[in-house]
Amino acid sequence: MRRLLTILFAAMVAIAPVAGEAAGRVETQLWNSIRDSRNPDDFAYYLSRYPHGEWAPQAERKLVRLERKERRAAAEDRLGLTRGQKLEVEERLARAGHYPGSINGVFDGDTRFAIADYRRSAGLPASNYLDTRMLRALVRDTDYAYRGSQHRETRDGEIAAGVVAGALILGGVILLAD
Repeated sequence: MRRLLTILFAAMVAIAPVAGEAAGRVETQLWNSIRDSRNPDDFAYYLSRYPHGEWAPQAERKLVRLERKERRAAAEDRLGLTRGQKLEVEERLARAGHYPGSINGVFDGDTRFAIADYRRSAGLPASNYLDTRMLRALVRDTDYAYRGSQHRETRDGEIAAGVVAGALILGGVILLAD
């Protein structure tokens, strides 16, 4: 019996590195399948399976970055901007010297770059999403171009948010220019 236990223990010790290598391959396959993902759930899953894994630090950084991006996107969505209001934001970005690409009321990659560029130049926290603080700064910096106007028609017939006495109405919120 003792000899049988010794043989079994020796076999287990011999197999352990092979099982470890297989587990390492599975971890590597999982990481390779998610490393370029933009879904925070992928990195949360990796970390739940391999909290101390080879790529855990990278997974944690990506998870934090993606969750931050989701929060910023949600904050921008809560502003409730209409297409006409987005059009005005793009026009103001262009007037401030930050070309947003096609001025059409759709925040595409060029607009996101212009938002990030404006934020950087205005000394605001880095992001390519709008928030109330950025909108206030943008209104303040571009108000001269809109001073005195009430409302104007956009290309698609919507009424864009107008400037009245230095205030911009966006998403039902009046943002006062300083």
